[in-house]
Amino acid sequence: DTVDALSSGDGAGAAALSHIGNETRSGRAGKWLLVGYAAVGAGVGVALVLRSSRRKSRILRNRTGVPDEALMTRYQELCQQYRLKPVPVYLVQYLTAPCIVGRVKPFIAIPETSQAAHIPHMLAHEICHLKAGDQWWSALRNVCCMLHWINPLVWLGAYLSREDAELACDSRVTGHLPGMERLSY
Repeated sequence: DTVDALSSGDGAGAAALSHIGNETRSGRAGKWLLVGYAAVGAGVGVALVLRSSRRKSRILRNRTGVPDEALMTRYQELCQQYRLKPVPVYLVQYLTAPCIVGRVKPFIAIPETSQAAHIPHMLAHEICHLKAGDQWWSALRNVCCMLHWINPLVWLGAYLSREDAELACDSRVTGHLPGMERLSY
């Protein structure tokens, strides 16, 4: 009906087009578009923060302890090797992969079901993430996605940046490992 009225050229259609033109010239339409864009961006930001908060809360709730003394000694050696101040390490139930949790006071979360022989490699990998400041790069990726939520290339770039961070840490870890240990990594 509206399309017919606008295309018919009668007084109602011309008035509607004139009204749209006036709204655009005065800047009101642009202001509402900006408000809508900002509202969606804020919603994306809130969703990203809530997802991160729920994940951190779930990990904190499912902590079961710390690795044994031999693994913690190896962790201290790795921190010295990579020249990084140690952060707390916790074993966590229901965790599928090791990760860094938190930005200001980070800690390393290791799946409780991990084999003891694999934990030093996991710790070295997470130490490399800490050394590179990847938890802060993650926050920057989230800000970019929040500000440019409408651009799928920004979301793709954030995904690829995350993948590059993982590959870079793998490369750093294998660079410090002798030949046969690289294969086990």
